[in-house]
Amino acid sequence: MLVGGHEVTPEDRVLEAGEVELIYKLEGRPKKVPIFELASMLEALGRVVQEADHIINRDQHKLVVSVKPFQEGSWMMDLSMTVQNHPEVLFFVTNPDAIKRIKDVLECIGLIKKANETIKTVLDVVEFLRGQKPEAIQRQPDGTVKISGPNGAQINVPGTVANLYLNPTITNNYFYAFGGNNMDRQGVEGLSTFIKGDEVQTKQFLPKEEVVQNLKPYSEPLPLPPKVETVVNETVQYLNPKEGTYGSAEGVTFLPAGKKRGGFKARIADENFLARFHSGQVRFYQDDLLKARVKTEQKLNNGTTSSKHEIVEILSYEPAPIQEITG
Repeated sequence: MLVGGHEVTPEDRVLEAGEVELIYKLEGRPKKVPIFELASMLEALGRVVQEADHIINRDQHKLVVSVKPFQEGSWMMDLSMTVQNHPEVLFFVTNPDAIKRIKDVLECIGLIKKANETIKTVLDVVEFLRGQKPEAIQRQPDGTVKISGPNGAQINVPGTVANLYLNPTITNNYFYAFGGNNMDRQGVEGLSTFIKGDEVQTKQFLPKEEVVQNLKPYSEPLPLPPKVETVVNETVQYLNPKEGTYGSAEGVTFLPAGKKRGGFKARIADENFLARFHSGQVRFYQDDLLKARVKTEQKLNNGTTSSKHEIVEILSYEPAPIQEITG
């Protein structure tokens, strides 16, 4: 860009009042990054920053994130962040307060190095859990929150940081805000972020392995519990025992009367009929006709179905006609 007859580079540009520039750089030598992954990365970063600002400050002002032109031959992006004053609000954020507000948000997220090492951030919690989900989250009387890991270790964080960690918008976008799937790309070594002009004090570097191993599981949804449902129906049906004779009434296979297919195996629970069966008064043949109350239990277990049948009561039983042999 030409100003006053000479070229002005991004380094020469004067910051607007209350503006903070965050340098966001994919370290290494990635050859190509698909445009949709790059767009997803920047969108996730914007969502995380804006949501964190809303949770921390809870006012009607809005933190605006803009991206400046990329440096040629580099995967370094210059992100501009300003606090937009809401026109309907009577008070305005002063320049120093706006700058501090933006830096506080970036610190709490973990995008820049903490000025005070005793302060815990969302990144501290994610790294502490090492890709695992917390075993317990307990709010303390002093407003802090105790988070327990799977191995029994605990970390105590400010209530605001716990709110950020548990926020679904931040959870879903966190891994992608820190490079996302680009961390798996050949040539990428990690992610560096820092405030322009204050690299020494604010630079945060995350190796690609840490992003993939710790941050990715944090943004992945919890596995859905297995879906288990049971449907029970009771019907009255005419049935034929399947072909052949049966020496047992436990687990007999039946067919709908007059059909050759669609059979099912069922246990007979009718004690009166079983007594007749075991005494020899009844012997099943394929043309016998039963009128029975049949209970069918269907179970759905995580996409797989199974059925179980039981003959609750035999309402009537007609033996097959005896065929005479003529000769």
